[in-house]
This record gives sequence, C-alpha cells and structure tokens, in this order.
Amino acid sequence: MPAAGAIPGTEAHLPQGIDPANAVGPAPDAAPLAAVPAPDVAPAPAPADPAPEAVAAPAPEAAVAPAPAAVPAAATV
Repeated sequence: MPAAGAIPGTEAHLPQGIDPANAVGPAPDAAPLAAVPAPDVAPAPAPADPAPEAVAAPAPEAAVAPAPAAVPAAATV
C-alpha cells in the first residue's frame, strides 16, 4: 500500500514532496580523512656484545618413593 499522497508506481514508499536524495538521512558533515602514511622507522641497532648462552642447571636428585603395598586379589572384586 503506498504512503498517503504518494504517486503509485514512482516513489510509492515516500510521501509526495519528499526528495529521495535526502530521504535516507542527512549528508555527512565532512569527507572522510585521507589515510596518513606511517613514518619511516630505522631498524634497531645490533647489540654491542652478544649475551652468553644460557646453561641449564642440573636437576636435583629425586627422592625415590616407596612402592605401593600389594593389594590382595580378593580385595579387588
């Protein structure tokens, strides 16, 4: 069903006298800003003297845990 005052077959969704160019909302206030290029960045300088290699510390001797007590076969049923 066309809007009140609309001419069927032309701008049926807009009332008569409404400009379709402005019907979707106001024009933007300003044009979008152009992309600003990133400044050129120089590579980081190499370190003066290389760091010494890390050496893994020896693992401490692990205490041996006692073996669990044997479970009688009758207790497992």
